[in-house]
Amino acid sequence: MSYLKIVRSARPEQEPLNPTAKAANDGERAKALHRLEILGSPSEEIFSTITELAALTFRTPIALMSFVDTDHVFYKQAVGVDKTGLSVDRKKSPCSLAILNSEVTTFRYELADPCVLADKEKLSGAGYKFYAGAPMFTSDGYAIGILAVVDRVYREYSNEEEQALKDLAKLTMAEVEFRLQVKQGKAVLDLNARLKALHEKVEQLRP
Repeated sequence: MSYLKIVRSARPEQEPLNPTAKAANDGERAKALHRLEILGSPSEEIFSTITELAALTFRTPIALMSFVDTDHVFYKQAVGVDKTGLSVDRKKSPCSLAILNSEVTTFRYELADPCVLADKEKLSGAGYKFYAGAPMFTSDGYAIGILAVVDRVYREYSNEEEQALKDLAKLTMAEVEFRLQVKQGKAVLDLNARLKALHEKVEQLRP
């Protein structure tokens, strides 16, 4: 696969990014997403806990777990904003470009957002100035979603924080694929032990 590396500190003189950019294999990628039967599904504790853990790890007020379909982005879970279960136009979500990158994608908005990949007025009004998103890959290598953290201050992050976000994205993908195996009767659901471990990490990180 080919990916676009994006690390952008947005300034007014920069050209806006193309919000309609897609990978050459976007059709196959969308099919891989649909096979997982995650789109439109309700909130689930295992995923809400992972999303909260991402926000606590980065110490950001907002974290998002999203899945990118052909034309829409579905927010499976959200912390800090009322987006859980909602879908938005793919052109209005940074996740639409973050899935083009094999590593963590970062957008830092020093001023009002000049990018057209999201709703300019809505973003600047909310004061979002930082976005970091780690792609979630299926076992056969398709980037189908993003685990992202968002802040209202312009900021940097450590290598350890970046690796933690990538690890949480991998954990999310493992749970998504395990979820499908359970639905298909190929695995036995036993969430208690995994949830207990995640809740313990959440409690350790809470201020």
